[in-house]
Amino acid sequence: MLQYTQTPYRMNNKIKKNIIIICCVIIIFEIIGLYILGRGCIFKFIYGIPCLTCGLTRAWISFIRGDISKAFYYHPLFILAPFLCIYMLEEFKGKLGGEYKKIINIIFYICVALFIIVYIIRLVIIKEDIIYIDFENSLIAKIIINLNRK
Repeated sequence: MLQYTQTPYRMNNKIKKNIIIICCVIIIFEIIGLYILGRGCIFKFIYGIPCLTCGLTRAWISFIRGDISKAFYYHPLFILAPFLCIYMLEEFKGKLGGEYKKIINIIFYICVALFIIVYIIRLVIIKEDIIYIDFENSLIAKIIINLNRK
C-alpha cells in the first residue's frame, strides 16, 4: 500500500516538471520572437495559433506604463505570471517544500487551469483581436503550400 501512495506523487512531479519545461520553452520562444527575429510571438509565427500566454508581454508593458485597463485587456491573468515564474524556479531548484507545499501545489494547478480556461474563452467564445488563429500565414502552412507546389 505504501508503494501505491508513492507512485502518484512521482507522477505529479513528472507532470509539474513537464509544465515547467513547457513554460520555459514558451518564454524562450517569446524572447527569440521579440528580440532576435522582431516578429512578436515566434510560436504564433510558426504554428499560426496563439499560445496560452498570448498577450502577457503586451500586458506587462501596458502595466509598467501605467495603463492597467489595457494590461487586463491584453491578458486578464497577467498579474499571476510573476508568481508562477517564482513557483517554477523554486520547484525546479527543489527548494519548494515545508508544510505548505501541498497548498502551494494546489494553487499552482488552479492557476494553470485558469490560464487554460481563459485561453479557451478568449479563442473560442470571445474571438477578440488579440488571440486569433491565423494558420494561413504561419510558417508551417507556407512550408506545406510550397511542398504541394512541387
